[in-house]
Amino acid sequence: AGGLAHTCGIGFGGQTSCWGRNVNGQLGTGSREDALRPVAVSGEASFQDLVAGWNHTCGLSAGGRLSCWGANREGQIGDGTQVDRLVPTGVAGSFQGVAAGANHTCGISGSEVLCWGGNAFGQLGDGTTENRSTPTPVTELPGPAIMVAAGAVHTCALLADRTAYCWGQNLHGQLGDGTNQNRSEPV
Repeated sequence: AGGLAHTCGIGFGGQTSCWGRNVNGQLGTGSREDALRPVAVSGEASFQDLVAGWNHTCGLSAGGRLSCWGANREGQIGDGTQVDRLVPTGVAGSFQGVAAGANHTCGISGSEVLCWGGNAFGQLGDGTTENRSTPTPVTELPGPAIMVAAGAVHTCALLADRTAYCWGQNLHGQLGDGTNQNRSEPV
């Protein structure tokens, strides 16, 4: 997974390592020191998937446990605070998929999409532009989601019926609805 200036990967033995810029703790090593080579992420968690925002990282375990670390000024870690986390910090709930935008995170929990973090353009899909520091349901999705993806400040979900819905910034038409109007709910 690649963030703005950091990278993380899962090794063949299952160990998660990160390297690069670490001013917000996005490497998950317990410090804010940059790393020129891969360094092990703190803790015993074993991840099957990693995603990275600009300055935060999240790992999803095979059992559905989601942990995030790094920048949290806008609540993108999902732990109810705006305090940077230097080590993996659990997000409440069980998840089947996860995506990270610049300063927001979204995950699939059951058939529902939940998002948290920065929301200036409506990228959380809850009908507002208010930041959220805990997982918040996306409103108005007409069916169960099977996949979620995030751009810097927009988000899309693929539903079980193979239709796609997007929300957030739409300056360049990235939502695919034929307009360049930002949307705070799925279209």
